[in-house]
Formats: sequence, structure tokens, C-alpha cells
Amino acid sequence: MHTMVIRVEEGAGHYTARLFVDDGTQSAWDLRPVAEHAFPADDPRLAAAVARHAAARTDYGPDLYSMLAGSGIGDRWLTAFNGRPHRTVFDVRPDVLRALRWELMADGNGRLLFTRDHPTCLRGKYSRRARPALELPIKVLVVVGDPQLQPTDADPLGTEDEIDEIWEAIGGHPGEWHVDVLRGPTKQEFAELAGAMKPNVLHFIGHSARPDGITSALMVNPPQAKGWSLDKAAFGDLQEMPDLVILNACRTADAVDPNTIQQGLAASLEDLGVHCLITMQADITKTAARVFTREFYQGIADRRPIDAAVSRARAALRRDARTAAEWAVPSLVVNGDPESLCWPPPERPVIDLFKPETVRLVDRAVEHRMLWDDHEPHRLNTRLTMIADAKAIRREPGSPGSRQVGKSMLLRSCLHGWQLRGKRVCYVDLDQRGTLLWLDVLRAIRDGLVHCLPEASQPAKLFNHKLMHYRSGQVDALPEGPLVDDDGALWKPDHWNEPELRDFTFAAMRTLLTEVAGDEPLVLAIDNFSGVAEKDLMEELTPKLFRPIATGELPQVAMIVSGRGEQLDLLDGWLPGGVHWVPVDRFPRSAGLLRQYGVLRRADYTDEKREKFVEKWRQMILLLVDEQQRISAGEVESMVGIICRGL
Repeated sequence: MHTMVIRVEEGAGHYTARLFVDDGTQSAWDLRPVAEHAFPADDPRLAAAVARHAAARTDYGPDLYSMLAGSGIGDRWLTAFNGRPHRTVFDVRPDVLRALRWELMADGNGRLLFTRDHPTCLRGKYSRRARPALELPIKVLVVVGDPQLQPTDADPLGTEDEIDEIWEAIGGHPGEWHVDVLRGPTKQEFAELAGAMKPNVLHFIGHSARPDGITSALMVNPPQAKGWSLDKAAFGDLQEMPDLVILNACRTADAVDPNTIQQGLAASLEDLGVHCLITMQADITKTAARVFTREFYQGIADRRPIDAAVSRARAALRRDARTAAEWAVPSLVVNGDPESLCWPPPERPVIDLFKPETVRLVDRAVEHRMLWDDHEPHRLNTRLTMIADAKAIRREPGSPGSRQVGKSMLLRSCLHGWQLRGKRVCYVDLDQRGTLLWLDVLRAIRDGLVHCLPEASQPAKLFNHKLMHYRSGQVDALPEGPLVDDDGALWKPDHWNEPELRDFTFAAMRTLLTEVAGDEPLVLAIDNFSGVAEKDLMEELTPKLFRPIATGELPQVAMIVSGRGEQLDLLDGWLPGGVHWVPVDRFPRSAGLLRQYGVLRRADYTDEKREKFVEKWRQMILLLVDEQQRISAGEVESMVGIICRGL
């Protein structure tokens, strides 16, 4: 895509506009403008635009257009509108001009130039400087400045609706996104989570103001603590700046012009090195904020360049009669290349680890982070990780080990994310297989490797050949000739030293894992590990498979085991260095969780009559009960009542 940069700088009594064109063929495109035009600082068209802007009018687009249209800049620039796709970057440096809404530019007939998907327009200092591609998952931290305390509380900013739109937009891209929501955090809570998470995207919903009369800031009001300002100093304390900051925050809490606060916030974040920044140039209604959020996140989730995603969202605002007047409120600033905020497609074929009728993941952001290494999210914290019911891990009395808390969905979601990063994973599901012996588990691992990794096919055939050899009671060298396939029969070698044959079989499994891993990390995940016979678990699987993995004997292999905490707890003392536990609690009975669940189910309830709305949510909760937890019919009705009163 051609990039056309209009750079405006201030001189003595005049402003100079220069046009630069980057068509991708010239490395020194920015050294010589293709056109240049100077206009006096007291140009009546400029004075009219400034006056109308100060009066909060939005009809000064033709004034901005006419200053450029009749010049050499205009001739070259406007020709591009009828040519190939291009973007326009307004690099406007004088403060009085930068405050104007250049997105409103319109020709002499009043036709707005930037209301469609193309051409796109943005602000900032454009360069072709390369940036590292983002790695999946894209980490989004949503910060709510003024949260609802109860579902029945008023939500004048439409905060929860806006969060719903984020879930809706990314729901079709499982594993690619990791979203955390902080509702009214304290300053310490924000700093701790932002430091641990290192978000790629920080999305703020709330009010902005100048609490000291000078410094622009975002206002955060924790429910049980003193309010605080998310200002330049607080952003500067972050270990890493987000790649993209979105501030739906110009619903200002005081009488200061929202655009003045926006300019202050933008300048502060640009000084700190934020690559992309979206702010609101005026107060924006909650309906417009919701439409913009939905269309923008859908655009970047589909891997559109960020300026194209913003243009898509502006066009949606323009098409909607409720929000048409607000289409130019969102402002995009990019310092660098708009196309550099991107992430690559999967490096290898991806095995779908989700059942099509199930929700991809609900409410497990904390557990996700417990599985990841903070610095390399594609790596596990340890070689051996156990996912289990939190109450069982805490050894609380009366905690049934079979409680459904979403362990499997958490595991599959993490594995899917690792796949998208090009990492190799093997998923083995032992559910509904009855009581399992050690050989059943080895065969399941073999089958999982072949299903998830095509390169495991030949090593698995050799494993089968060895298994048949040892199971027949032979300890001598493997015979030459065609490989013999496993017939699935029970383990009954007719040999006096049968334990040695068992050891040989486990050695063959370790060899299989080592050969499949090669020089790249391999994550072996065993789900529903609850039906294995205790004797086989303690005397065979633990010393001959789990312990070698935990001690690094298989250097490229890491293992995750998900199952009942009571059974997995038996392993803790038998493994050097112990086990890294990830406790998973029951789903909370909360309106926020049910909303997220409903959005991921593509349930749009906003325009339905109350009767249909109530029935749909009753069915939603029953589905949640079936898939994730067990609660009584009375609790279901209570939850329906909470949701219905709150929306």
C-alpha cells in the first residue's frame, strides 16, 4: 500500500506543508518531498477551522481541504484517491493545528474523504522502521475506571457492553488472544498485573480529567480504596510499554475540553514510546464506543493493519444512524509503520483441540498465567505440571475429586495457543476409558502423538514393533524385516523375567518421545488422568515415565497432567523437585461470567423482549451447569433473577 505523509511545520509567520510518498521502492523516500506548499499563519480558512473547532463544531473539513487542494500537494495527493489503495498520515506538528480533527477533511462538494474502509488516514510520525512481530497470544489488559459494584447498578458508560464486544470480536480466534479485565483496580493491583502480564494492548474504559488542573490522567476508582490517577508517571513505571493503547476515556469528569485532555494523554504516551494510540477527540456515547470496539477488534483479529481496522470501525459508525455524527471522534496515532503491528499466521498445521459445540474458554485468565513462563509464554514453568481441582489440592475435607471446574478447557486452550506459536503439542484424553493400566496409558500417548504430529507416524510404528516383540516374551535383538503392528492385546509375556520386558517397553516409549521431540520442545498433555490404577501409577508410570521427564532425562519434553487432585497428589513426593501445581477453582456465580459465556455462545440478548431474554439466559445457565459445574435448580433461577435485574 502506498503511504502519503503530509507533514506540517511552523515557520516565521507561516506554516509549511510537505508531501512525502513511500511506494515501497525508495529507501530514502523521506529525504525529498514530492510537493511543498506554504500558507500564512493568518490564512482565513485556517482561522475559520480553528474557530469552529473551538466552538465544538465539526463542519470545518472543507476549510482544511481547500488549504491543500489548490496547491502542488493537493494535485499529487488527490490524484492518489482515484488510484491504488493508499493511506494518508497527517504528521502535524504545531499544537494549534494538531488539535484540529483532520479526519473531517471534505472536498468542495462536502464529500468526506475518510468515511470508507479505504483510503485510510491516521496521525503520527511515519517511518518504515521494522519492529518485531507480535507473538501469540495477543495479551489484552482491559482496565475499567468506574466499575459496577452490583449487576443492578447503573452502567452509564456501557462498560460491560464494551467488554462484551471485545469477547464477541475475538471469540472466533481461539488461542490467539488472552484478555484480562481489571474492574476498578488499586494502583498496586494494576502495577502487579501489568508487570506480570506485559500486555500488548491496554484498553481503558472510564473518565479522563486533569485532577491537578495541569496533568491529563485517567481516573480509576476502586470500590474499596481511594481513587487514583493513571497518568504519565504511572505508565512510565511499567516494565514494558504496550504496543497499542486504547483510551475510550474522553467522557471527561470535569469541565475541561475533552480534546485538550486527549492531546495531553496522547503527548504523554508518545513521549513514553507507545507505538499505536487510539484516543477519543470528544465525548463519545456508549453506543458509539460499543460499535467502534466491536468493529475495530474484529478488524485486527482478522489481521488487518491497524489503520485499516480503525477505518473499518469509523465506517461502521458512519453507517449507523445512532452514531453517524461520531464517526470521526476516534483518533489513531502511529509512530512508525502501521503495518508493523501484526502477528504471523501459525507456523505449522494446527490440530483443533476444541469440540465445535463447546465454548473455547471462560474465566481462566489467572490459570493461563500460572501455566506460562512470564518471559516466554510458550514455555511451561516446569517440566512437569499438574492441573487439578483447587479444593483437592488444598486438601479441604469433603471436596469431590470429580467436580467439573473447567480443567480440560483450560488445558486445551493453552495447548491451542502454543500450537499457534509454532510449538509442538500432543494432547491425550483418557476420559471414558474405565480403569486404565500402564500399557493403556502408553498406547494412548502413542496414538496422541500420531494424531497431533504427522512426523510421529514412523517412530510410532517402530514403538509398536518393539512392543509386540517384548509382549511376546522376547528379550533378544529386534528381528529384521517388516515392522509388526500392535494388535492391542493385553500384556502377558511368557517369560521368567517379565519385569525386565516391562522396563524395555518404557524405554521404547521414552525413545519415541525423544525422537519425536528432536531438537524442538514438545509438550505432552494428558487429560482426565483419573482412572489409572494406583499400583500402575506408583510402580510403573511414575518411576519410568514421569520421573525421567521431571529430571530432564528427556530434555526437550515437558508434561502437563490434568485430573483429580487426590490421585495426582500421590506423585508430589515421588518426583525430584516436586510438581508445579495449577489449582482450578469452581466457576463463580457471577453476572460477568455469564455475560462472557453468553457472548462466546454468540448470544445477543440486547434487543429481545424480557420473556425471551429470561428464557434464553435460563438455557444459557443450564448449559453452563452441564458443561462446567453442578448447581441446583434453585440456584439457576436465582442467577437468572440477578442477570435480569441487572440488564
